[in-house]
Amino acid sequence: MDMKEDSQVLFIPQTPDEAAAMKQRLGQDACFVAAGTFLQLQWNERKSHPRFIISLEQIKELQGLQLYDGYLEIGSLTHLAEMKKTLSSEGDSILAEAITQIASPAIRNQATIGGNIMSKKGDLIPLLLALDAEIAFLTDSGTFRQSLLSWIKQKEESLLLTHVYIPHISISRLEEVSHTFFRKIGRRESFIPSLATICGSFSRDIEGRIIHMRLAVGGGDHPAERLFNTEKHVIGRKINEDLLEQVYQSIIEEFTPEKNPFASAEYLQMAAANLAAAELQSFCLEKTI
Repeated sequence: MDMKEDSQVLFIPQTPDEAAAMKQRLGQDACFVAAGTFLQLQWNERKSHPRFIISLEQIKELQGLQLYDGYLEIGSLTHLAEMKKTLSSEGDSILAEAITQIASPAIRNQATIGGNIMSKKGDLIPLLLALDAEIAFLTDSGTFRQSLLSWIKQKEESLLLTHVYIPHISISRLEEVSHTFFRKIGRRESFIPSLATICGSFSRDIEGRIIHMRLAVGGGDHPAERLFNTEKHVIGRKINEDLLEQVYQSIIEEFTPEKNPFASAEYLQMAAANLAAAELQSFCLEKTI
């Protein structure tokens, strides 16, 4: 095929194996694309674009979600709107609530969970970290699975994301003593990317001690991360005013957001700390088993 150096070429594979083989052959000049909503934003900002586009939209086996082996298994090409509809019909779900606050309905009909993750700036990433999500990639030697947290640290971008796995107990609110939250800090509730997002998941025992806690932040240009130091302050303790103040101060110290033209780093730190402390305080006031 005779191609000009500055022209773009579109490939439409029909299977995951075909898509992965294309990426390996074309190398760094190629990019996987599902709906392309994030790529469109980059073009609008006049950022460089890949020479070869590998469209994944025809790969049906990477679409949909189901319960599998104790996990919610979500195909990487599942649209956010489909996720919201399915999860809402099965009961109250923090994922469905979060998706409602992401982008516009039209974008949610196009955007996929895989694109949200691989963009590294998706509003869902902090929530998925709080839910202990795992992700699966296709390689030459087969499919391998790892925690979302470990992938973020490795920053591997060239592999084909096939599925997202979330422990089912994390997304169902079956126990009175478990709570998960998603809070987006932004100029509006949805339609635009957040300035910051803070998410958490925690549980307490019958005596009121916190026995499980995950706290994650992200949004804007700040890479998603777990707030491990803050989590350590809370595990094994009962929530009281002194502990809430420690949580607030710990988040201020641990969360260092990138500069933003719409809000100062200090404002984002205080907003995130206030939201997390308020969620913990509300949780401790709920009835125990």
